[in-house]
Amino acid sequence: MLEHSVLARTGQLWKVQSAICAVLVGGVALVYGIASDTGEGTGLLWIVAGLLLALGGLAFACVGVSCPKCGARWVWMAVSQRSVGAYGTWLVALARCPKCEAR
Repeated sequence: MLEHSVLARTGQLWKVQSAICAVLVGGVALVYGIASDTGEGTGLLWIVAGLLLALGGLAFACVGVSCPKCGARWVWMAVSQRSVGAYGTWLVALARCPKCEAR
């Protein structure tokens, strides 16, 4: 499926993979911060770092993954126009840009 994806052909699959990793690591840091908060402030540091990492990864994907021809932001289109259960599949299955039809 990925070999026919426009993400792989345009060399942007690494951006999606990096964003997923950032969101997952940020989520783990957030949970760790919540679980280890003893009132000393270190838990709050983990919570803030986790939120920043997760939100930064999402923002990176939404802004950074785009059509090289027309500039359409594919991740943003996926998360803003598709349902929660369908946007990942839609994004990976893209064979061409949905805006300009570029391959």
